[in-house]
Amino acid sequence: MQISKHFIKKHILDRPSSVQKPLHYSISSTGSLSPDYQITSPVLQICVCPSASGCITSFAHQMIDIRFLRPQRRLFSITSASKLPPPEKINKRHNVKGKQFSSKLTVKERALIVEAIKHDDGGSSLDWQLNKVAERLSVDCLSQIFSVLNGQRVSGLPMFIWVLNMKRDLYRNSNFCSLIIDNCGWLGDYETMSSILNDLKSKNLCLTSKAFSFLPVLNSTNSLLMESIAKLIQVLDKVGGSSRSSGIIGMIEMLCKSEAFEMADFVMNITERKPQYYKVVIREKCKKCHFQDARKTLEDMRHFLCEPDVNIYNYLLSSLCKNRKLAEALSVCEEMKNNGNHPNSLTFDIFIHFTAREGMLHAATEFLNEMINMGLEPRFSTHAVIIKGFLHSGRLEESKEYGIDSEVVEYHQRHRNMIYCLLACFHQQKGDILRARIILIKMMDKSLRPNLSVYRRVFNQLKNDGHEELARDLKNRFSSFTLESCVAVTAITT
Repeated sequence: MQISKHFIKKHILDRPSSVQKPLHYSISSTGSLSPDYQITSPVLQICVCPSASGCITSFAHQMIDIRFLRPQRRLFSITSASKLPPPEKINKRHNVKGKQFSSKLTVKERALIVEAIKHDDGGSSLDWQLNKVAERLSVDCLSQIFSVLNGQRVSGLPMFIWVLNMKRDLYRNSNFCSLIIDNCGWLGDYETMSSILNDLKSKNLCLTSKAFSFLPVLNSTNSLLMESIAKLIQVLDKVGGSSRSSGIIGMIEMLCKSEAFEMADFVMNITERKPQYYKVVIREKCKKCHFQDARKTLEDMRHFLCEPDVNIYNYLLSSLCKNRKLAEALSVCEEMKNNGNHPNSLTFDIFIHFTAREGMLHAATEFLNEMINMGLEPRFSTHAVIIKGFLHSGRLEESKEYGIDSEVVEYHQRHRNMIYCLLACFHQQKGDILRARIILIKMMDKSLRPNLSVYRRVFNQLKNDGHEELARDLKNRFSSFTLESCVAVTAITT
């Protein structure tokens, strides 16, 4: 896709002026240039001629901008005199006929787009079909279209170029960019793939695992797969930048999703071993519940002097707890400590949330106390999950003792207001409106202002239940509390 200075000099600068004509190029299935497409800008045709020597010089040093590739018959990519319909604008709830609007393309609409791509001859058929559904085009819709094109080994480049010109928001989407790379892979068109990767790198766009579905993971031998991987890595190494860094991660993720973990290790073996690569491997093994293999991967990291950090351990701990393997999670936590990785707030949150939701509230409070002793401050959600555990298990007095009188909560003053409101809201929802009122009163006695929405719910329910006097008393307390707060603020600011 790169035009050399020799080519420019031989075919343009040395030509007689009488035969100087605009040059037309296209990308063939092998990635070479052929005289079927012309280079245009979004407004007018660019003619390469000796009078524009400055443009030619700069043009010789950079890649062809793939946005400006257009079939030969299209002298203008966008013109005011175009007979093409404007991109469809539709009410998000109803179309012009008043029927319920669907954000997805119908099977017929997708089939018409595929046929227009297959028979794209530079006319307006493809633009017509895409403009009609422009407002409903999404990455998912385009993915379905690319899937059909890949199966029939048809290039999706014409549709990709239309998106570049008409749907810039989609072009900035990593999943969409990955679809065209995957399409080039199915066609074996690595030269075009390299050109697009360079364009993505210049805009600092990244790839995802969707870019590598063409790799023959399921229907080939290991040797053939290794050969395909090595060839692709050569392309990524040559391009570099964000395309290379995100491409390696995306390739490892795709291989792991296909359970080709040996091939993922092969990728790291011929590139480099980095913690972010191992994170992907461990994450995918945890998703598939291969926990012993995930622990072996941690050993491999240490063997290759690539020490796992606490975040990698936390992902494994979280997956073990989600699958109710608490004993194994505690074993991994001890292993983490022995290897010099100290638990952080997230580590304790994982154990506290799991034990509290499983009804092991004594263990949850022990984890909380250990967390505080290490100087880590619990989040509100950490306190809340313990209180909810007490409440849902019917241990109301213990929840009251923890939420209102606990030294743990008193220690973290900024959480006290939210915890009181949580307790009041719970009792109000359970129908114990009198207990909810008492909690709000205790809040205000300790100079804590109740949440307005919680106060209103309790006040309204007291009135509805016929407790007029109690509702009036609560209103007076809240009003005087609000007035005192306003006076205090005024005194501070004056």
